[in-house]
Amino acid sequence: MGEDEKQGSKTVPSSDLSDYTIIKEGEAEILMHAKNEVFYNKTQVFLCLIVLAILVIVENIVFRMWVLLKECVFGGCLYEN
Repeated sequence: MGEDEKQGSKTVPSSDLSDYTIIKEGEAEILMHAKNEVFYNKTQVFLCLIVLAILVIVENIVFRMWVLLKECVFGGCLYEN
């Protein structure tokens, strides 16, 4: 066989193991077709984007707090009644 074969409108994966490569991710081993040039975990990509968004928000909040604290300490608002 070697190549993927078409049956009707469906593509049937090849049963020849030489057409596949094994990708190790942590303790998991993934059997991927050798013609597939890109592999990524969609869930991991999504979670990475969520974490980056949270980091940007937290950085913005911390920066604003730092600016307010600087204004209060050096601007004299601590000494106002």
